Amino acid sequence: MPTIIRLPEVIRLTGKSSSSIYSDIEMGRFSRSVSLGTRSKGWIKNEVTLWILKKMRERDRLFGRQFSLLPMRPDQADSLSIIRLPKVILRTGKSRSTIYSDIQKGRFPRPVRLGARSAGWIENEVALWILGRIRERERSPIGRIHSLPIGSDQRDPTIHVSRDAHPRK
Repeated sequence: MPTIIRLPEVIRLTGKSSSSIYSDIEMGRFSRSVSLGTRSKGWIKNEVTLWILKKMRERDRLFGRQFSLLPMRPDQADSLSIIRLPKVILRTGKSRSTIYSDIQKGRFPRPVRLGARSAGWIENEVALWILGRIRERERSPIGRIHSLPIGSDQRDPTIHVSRDAHPRK
């Protein structure tokens, strides 16, 4: 059974503005809405998801699949959404220039093209990149100390942390 979603959800999933969505519909580059009554419209969620998958395939065809989630199971595709640069900056703690530098070096997921002058990142790819950084931290000796539960006595005997190193004020 198809799911109908309204414009705010389409905006959230695609990272596009409402004017950009309507412009792309007129140009035949985005799924047409369905009428829900005299003044309300909606979109079939699977069609919006297919548009996101198409953008991912276009990107992967041009740049390769280093961080790509493709291919994916149909149940995974249902949770796809695109986030714009301000959210990527907020979630990763990286600056704009560092993000683009890391993309060029192959250390961060590439964005997908949303239009002639806009791009966005697949939210799940950014989340997987963050999880990769956490796993990397867990593998390092210092990271193991910080990841132990509070009050844990499981300390690495090769690492000595002095309580006097950071005196309380």
